[in-house]
Amino acid sequence: MPRLTRLTIVIALLTLLTLLTGAQEIEVRSDSFTPVAEFNRGLLDFSKTADEHLNTPQSTLAFFVRLGSQGKFDQAAAALDLRSIDEQHQAQRGEELARMLYEIMDRHVGFPFSSLPDVADGRQPLSPGTQKTQKIKERETFLLGNLSVPNNQFEIRLARHRVGENEYLWLFSRSSVEQIEDAYQRYGLSDFERAIPDTLKIRVLGRTPIWAWLLLITCLVVCGVVYRQAVRALDRFLDADIIREIRMSLIVALTCWTTQLLLFTGTPLPGWVSVALLLIGCFSLVWVGSTIITMYSQRIVRGDLDTVKELDDKNHTRQKTQLTYLSIGRRVLSFFAVLFAGGLVVTSFPEWRTTGTSILASAGVLSILLGIAAQPVLGNLIAGIQILVSRPIRVGDAIEFEGTWAYVEEITHMYVLCCTWDEKRLIIPLSHFISQPFENYSLRDSLSIRTIHMELDFGVDVKAFRDELVSYAQNHELATERYTPKVQVVSCNRETVTIRSLVASEDANSSWDLHCDVREHMLEYVMNDQRDSLPRERVLSLGESPVKTHAMAGDG
Repeated sequence: MPRLTRLTIVIALLTLLTLLTGAQEIEVRSDSFTPVAEFNRGLLDFSKTADEHLNTPQSTLAFFVRLGSQGKFDQAAAALDLRSIDEQHQAQRGEELARMLYEIMDRHVGFPFSSLPDVADGRQPLSPGTQKTQKIKERETFLLGNLSVPNNQFEIRLARHRVGENEYLWLFSRSSVEQIEDAYQRYGLSDFERAIPDTLKIRVLGRTPIWAWLLLITCLVVCGVVYRQAVRALDRFLDADIIREIRMSLIVALTCWTTQLLLFTGTPLPGWVSVALLLIGCFSLVWVGSTIITMYSQRIVRGDLDTVKELDDKNHTRQKTQLTYLSIGRRVLSFFAVLFAGGLVVTSFPEWRTTGTSILASAGVLSILLGIAAQPVLGNLIAGIQILVSRPIRVGDAIEFEGTWAYVEEITHMYVLCCTWDEKRLIIPLSHFISQPFENYSLRDSLSIRTIHMELDFGVDVKAFRDELVSYAQNHELATERYTPKVQVVSCNRETVTIRSLVASEDANSSWDLHCDVREHMLEYVMNDQRDSLPRERVLSLGESPVKTHAMAGDG
């Protein structure tokens, strides 16, 4: 027999054996059930109660809530799976656990009747628009609520138990019952709450009693007053401007965090209040950090400098680098604060946590589409990181953008704010400085060289012209000793010669003023000392030969 045929027969036999074994397991599992008599043996008439009230998820919860609201916790204990408790102690312990569970659900979870079906097998009814041919799966458990306990999660679940042929029993699960005491230590009634008058226990704005809202307001006011006085005392002691600048944001942050720590260990306030206090505290702290960075950059780094134009100097290289890091760092701080706030909100609510996981699991195509749609935004964000690392521009640098001279005034996480010579503002996307060429006159050295072009007659005394320009430029207050002015004849035509002069200063702003002053002085020199070198138009005629002259000057 060929080897391939024998291998095929072996695979077929193994497949048949697996199917037979699975069928036997399914058959055994379908016939297995636990009689009602095995549950809660220590409770009186449990079998009768189970047959009448505990055969569907909705009826079990209704039975528990009805008896709990009447204070009959000895009877409400029948809705709990007490098999983990000794039979002789089930009645006493069951009453205590039922009271604890009712108080926890009444204060923090509620009773979600609408989410539970009223059928024994736990099948949810079809929603409008669902195809009738779609198969509905039976449910084994239903999650009614989820609370955080130390090192664990307290899940309140209703579990289904098969007690006969097509007969089911629904009880609060054994794992939930075993965690009730631990959860009650954090979410149950305290002695203080039991002493509160009934009028203040009326629930408003959800399931929160009046006294909890009053306690929240009182705690916020008291903490705010205390921290205000403490910050004022610190301000008087240190006498620092920075304390006065961050005083309000610091008070808000400390007040919110202190209130959250004091109240949310045992006060029945909604979870969103705790998250709101944490978020307000976090954003206030970001406010504090941003204010400190702003003050440091304006009062310490810049010092006596009034504008960013004064930073364009080799002596201010360290200040420019610090301002660049501070400008981008403040935006990075805000960005991570928003990420932290979003993560805090998602992780604070279990239902949001599940939704977030589902979104991440199914976000393949969506992320691609969003990436394409948000490409300009993402490109600017990435460009900001590249600029922070490679530093092609810094705050205070002199650049040229599309023929316009400007100074970098501020670098944000999306754009660069530049100040032009006439105090206008250019807003340039960050991606431009990564993807497009541009001129930076301050990247390596702030020395700026300017050119002056003048067109004069062939009769000009170039040597005298050169001596006068070099002497004036070297003695000018804006000139730099690192560069010697130059005068060169660069071209000529039938009527004039073009003289190019080069002057330099330590920064672009000063070099502009210098070359304007030099041009004005040399025009005056030509008019007074070399008037014959002014350009002329010569016209030859048979009669009188008129000569028309005019001055021509420009810069390049």
